[in-house]
Amino acid sequence: MSKAIWVRPGLRLPEDLDTVVFDMDGVLWDGQVSCSYSVVDTVDYLLRHEYGLTDFRPVTLEEQAAFKRAGGFNDDWDLSWALTITRLAAARGHWGGKVPTPEVLAAESRGEGVAWAEKLVPERDRPSHDLAREVFNEFYWGAERYREVFGKPASHVTAPGYIRMERPLVSRDFFDRLRESGIRRVGIATGRHSHEMAEPARELRLAEIVPESAIITSDEVQKPDPAMLQRAMNALGGRAGLFVGDTKDDLEMVLRWRKSDPGDCIPFWAVMVAPEPTEQEFYKGDGADILIGTADVLPEVIQELRANHAAGTAKTTEERNR
Repeated sequence: MSKAIWVRPGLRLPEDLDTVVFDMDGVLWDGQVSCSYSVVDTVDYLLRHEYGLTDFRPVTLEEQAAFKRAGGFNDDWDLSWALTITRLAAARGHWGGKVPTPEVLAAESRGEGVAWAEKLVPERDRPSHDLAREVFNEFYWGAERYREVFGKPASHVTAPGYIRMERPLVSRDFFDRLRESGIRRVGIATGRHSHEMAEPARELRLAEIVPESAIITSDEVQKPDPAMLQRAMNALGGRAGLFVGDTKDDLEMVLRWRKSDPGDCIPFWAVMVAPEPTEQEFYKGDGADILIGTADVLPEVIQELRANHAAGTAKTTEERNR
């Protein structure tokens, strides 16, 4: 039985496939719960403490997932800010004073993310991006670690941070198995910022596997700009690759790469981590090449596809020789 949930019909990976570039959160590292809870608390804090609102629909994890499928948010700071704006807009009478359901709201954004949210509330009535970022960081890191990371005391939070909930999503032998599948080059292209990479890099032993120059963070370039892939490939020098992600912006980056000059020379295929049926249908229709439930099965999926390719080539040769 295949380890992949779905493979685009007719997909054949080339023999010279030698590279995999990974997103971090939701793929190699479970930062989704910590970041999602930080988003929830950031929006709640801003609405209550900055605007005095008490009657609003709380942000849910499902709502965040819907917006990430829609795209347009580079990071959870942007998402926190935009979700705060939706509640402010409803409080001012937009949508008849009631925030639409998550799916309807995400569909209305049409993947425009922050640009869409900016249209909902006049600039003078919006929270600053810097404030949203600061509050999010305090909830994420917690008061004690916030001081360690940023060199100043937290102003809004006194509790421990949600970062304590994070963990790897792949097994200890994952990169060994990946190498056995024929992958010799590994890169990272993440929406995380550089100061957020220390813990996952240590736990995943990335220093042993990924060249430092091939770890591309949001400080350098932001998804879905294919320049993020370009920087990784400049560092790795691969011939053909897979990008493994879990959001619409991850997929969009690969699709844009294919239309770029480097994309003509170095092919990339989009592998999406999509454990939920709703996500699977979405990504099938939006251009994904492979769907998997967890990144941990990727080495076996690559081996299966290589074996299928070899079997198909052998069959074709046999038919020609008849």
